[in-house]
Amino acid sequence: MILYIGAPDEGYFIRSVAKTKGQELQTVSSSPHIDTQINEILSYNPEYMIFAVSQYTDSIDEIADAISGCTTAKQSKAIILAPGYDQESRLIRLLKSKGHVYYILAGDSGSQKEELERCLAGFYKERDIEVSQEEQEREAKVVNSKKIGITGSCNRIGTTTQALQFVKYLQFKGYKACYLEVNDNHYVETLAKYYESAHDEYLGKVTFAKVDMYYKQEHLPVLLQQGYDYYIFDFGCYSDTDFNKTSFLEKDLRIFCMGSKADEMPHTQGVLRNEFYKDVLYIYSFASDPDQEDIVDLMEERAENTFFASWSPDPFILANPETYEKILPVEAVIAKDTKKKKRGLFGRKRDTR
Repeated sequence: MILYIGAPDEGYFIRSVAKTKGQELQTVSSSPHIDTQINEILSYNPEYMIFAVSQYTDSIDEIADAISGCTTAKQSKAIILAPGYDQESRLIRLLKSKGHVYYILAGDSGSQKEELERCLAGFYKERDIEVSQEEQEREAKVVNSKKIGITGSCNRIGTTTQALQFVKYLQFKGYKACYLEVNDNHYVETLAKYYESAHDEYLGKVTFAKVDMYYKQEHLPVLLQQGYDYYIFDFGCYSDTDFNKTSFLEKDLRIFCMGSKADEMPHTQGVLRNEFYKDVLYIYSFASDPDQEDIVDLMEERAENTFFASWSPDPFILANPETYEKILPVEAVIAKDTKKKKRGLFGRKRDTR
């Protein structure tokens, strides 16, 4: 028997595979909280449990513990349905550490069917494969890096500025950090067109004002092996059609840029009402000092996760390191050169690399 736990539209491909394999299929309805499903899950005795993990708003520890508890209790094998997740996401790494080896990470139904068939055939069982030293080093670079996801409650809310400010802050602290554009705004390509910069069109890399920026998402697996300490992902606006909620939620640190103006408040309220975005931090970019107290009251139990950014007319100049020190307190790893270099009228035509 196969037991599928999740929404029908996300696991519709499972039925045809189960029929081909002669497996009975039972389902448990989706829920944002895995603990509400446990009693129903344990009422079955399946050989395989397929968990669609994108349904959950619980912490990754709660999800992983519940999956392990259910499969151990019933001596079942867990198959993790996680389209859009990468192999090194926090949840996948945690599940791997608990001994779970079956995953469906593809986004299209054809590939999902193939991966499910391989799981049912035991293809992904741990095998004694000798890993080269070079592969081990590449793996270590991916695992040891930190990933920060930043998105906005609406457009033109300062998301890109905040993403770049985080890069500059981490550079200020002595870390190697880069910016990744994972939206359709084409900011990086436009910048390269009008400003003097180093541009690798194949890799989709632009180096400007000593910031490495990447805009080709298809090269992400390669980029994550480049040895940066921090990868800052700019997801644009969370309501855009191209926004990848799954990718955003699996980042090590998740940040929403919020607005307090009259036309921004409906979008802000929409984020605060969304259960998926409770375990995040919030930055208000354009709030005046008199408004900040009212905003803190508005945020209620999330007030301690709410921060206010200083005005940043130039996103490539760190405006206020103290703000980012509160959000991401890290130790400096090198001594800093505090001397400022003179710049031309258009700022970055000199000394940009």
